[in-house]
Amino acid sequence: MGGPTSSGFSSTITAYTMSTTSGYVLTTPLVVLNASTAGNITMTLSTNTIVSYDYINGTQIYPGQGSINLRTGQNLLIQKLVLSSPVTSTITLNGQYSYSPTSGVTYYYRFTETINPPTSNVMNLLNGQQTWHVTHYYVTNTKGYPPTYYGPGSTSNYWGGSTSSITQPVLDLTPPTTPDVAAGMFWNETYAGNPVTITILGTYSSGTSPPGTGYYTYFFVMENNTASKNWHPVNYTSKNTSFKSGTIAGGNTGPTLYGMLNPVIGGVSNYYVVIQWTPQGNPHQWVVYVIQEWDGNIKSHVLTGTGVVKPSPGDYILICVTYYPSNKTFIGYAIDLNNGQESYFSYQLTSYYFTPPNQLYAFGIEAETEKGDYANWATTYINYQG
Repeated sequence: MGGPTSSGFSSTITAYTMSTTSGYVLTTPLVVLNASTAGNITMTLSTNTIVSYDYINGTQIYPGQGSINLRTGQNLLIQKLVLSSPVTSTITLNGQYSYSPTSGVTYYYRFTETINPPTSNVMNLLNGQQTWHVTHYYVTNTKGYPPTYYGPGSTSNYWGGSTSSITQPVLDLTPPTTPDVAAGMFWNETYAGNPVTITILGTYSSGTSPPGTGYYTYFFVMENNTASKNWHPVNYTSKNTSFKSGTIAGGNTGPTLYGMLNPVIGGVSNYYVVIQWTPQGNPHQWVVYVIQEWDGNIKSHVLTGTGVVKPSPGDYILICVTYYPSNKTFIGYAIDLNNGQESYFSYQLTSYYFTPPNQLYAFGIEAETEKGDYANWATTYINYQG
């Protein structure tokens, strides 16, 4: 998302598109405009060959033009582009808008959008791609519901009701109405001492309101080739066909741990870290867990974060978590790309945690439901940077 200048604004956007019966839909916060007085803006795009429709805050501005009311102060503009084809290379869109205060002259501006396809090195189901870049392992808890891939031709088995027009392929991690279910996907990375970021693009088609429980990211699960107990996350030999049971966190160990996957690595005395985002939290939507590897017990958990994201079925939730080794700090955010709501956290590790040596680890993502609150959490995109 970009910012305004004296001549207009420019925005750089990642093409987190959703395939629908109307085309590839790209919904994202576009810009925040600050109005000294209330008024309205009239916007349109220049003629192009890829955009079928463009909406700003629900008002169609292309084809044709549209007017949006601005209040005094900050105004978030959320754009919904309907594209005729997937975004496989950078696209540049140009447009114009005029601002008319309730009293005074009309001002004219221009805007530019640069839309880039997302880079991915783990999994990418966006923009017509169906790609797993890494050898990986699917894991479930003892409920035994493995992740399910709904590809082209089978997406109607996932989307329905208010989301029936969506045809986006997904990796479904939890059944829609089943409590206490957890399932995830793990892969290997060689850690080199740099900051590490895991990015997930999540969604769901049905669930309770609010949906429960949400997504987890796993950092620095140790390798052990000789003494595995219930779960062995490294040296995978299959791409997307193998499943193995994990272990369930014990009942009331933490606030929402009914189905959380806790890898148990026998003979290893170190710790790994799990970061949870849940839409049920208010005001804290993030939990940082430190877990002991040899038995899977949770040594500490901290509720943290500011801001609240309340997604609806069919929304994209972009979740990004980064570990900074220089000060042992995790920083993350969740953004609902459809409504612009944001949630952030920053947490510095203290007890129970060592500085991870440079070596091979398993990293992963997970989704979970709990008793009484659920959603069929899925993902369309996973990326690792480190």
